[in-house]
Amino acid sequence: MQRNDVFNLARLAQIAISEDEADYFANSISKIVNLVDTLNAVDTTKVAPLTHTCPQHALMREDKVSE
Repeated sequence: MQRNDVFNLARLAQIAISEDEADYFANSISKIVNLVDTLNAVDTTKVAPLTHTCPQHALMREDKVSE
C-alpha cells in the first residue's frame, strides 16, 4: 500500500491524517496484506471446517425430584 492510497482512504473516511501517520498506516496495512497473502498460500484442502474454535458443550444439571 502506498502513501497516496492511505491519503485517499482517509479522505473517503473524512478523517485528517498527518504525513507521519500516512507513512505508519501504509506500512501497517502492507504488513497485514502480506500476512493475509501468506495465510492464503497455505493448503487447507484436507482441513475440516470449524464452526467454533472451542468445543461447545451444553452444561445441564441432572433433574432431581424433591418435595
